[in-house]
Amino acid sequence: MKYLLILFMGFVAGCSAQTKMLPSTRPADLQVNYHYDGGMLYYMEDLLLSKDSCVYMKNDNGKKITKRFRLSPAEMDELYAILLTNKFDQIESKSETGVYDRGGITVRANWDKNKKLVEVSDAQTTFVNEKWRKEWQGVSNYITSLILHKTNG
Repeated sequence: MKYLLILFMGFVAGCSAQTKMLPSTRPADLQVNYHYDGGMLYYMEDLLLSKDSCVYMKNDNGKKITKRFRLSPAEMDELYAILLTNKFDQIESKSETGVYDRGGITVRANWDKNKKLVEVSDAQTTFVNEKWRKEWQGVSNYITSLILHKTNG
């Protein structure tokens, strides 16, 4: 029994150690999803970024907008550099109870035919830890500015 406990503790310690999941160079099939939820407001934004196409959808109180655009390989590299620079795969968050109808932003990066995934959320009952606020703002602000630039507001 003692050996099982030691083995289990070693497993838990190994799982809790943060390992870098983002590869050092941009995966060819990288997709980044951005979702903004308005909480109690009838508002949401979705953005899918990939090498082949990008789709932005917005629902503002029933008024729906869809815009399609492309990112150049250099723009995809810049997006990936933002994820790496801000240690997107290491940003920590926590869940809290007693939170209702809170909107916010969720960003997901996936690659390797969707087998690899990193997701960070600052919405609903999940809050980005204060020590990671600057990095989270770096990622979310970059994507927000990309939306404004590529969709003309």
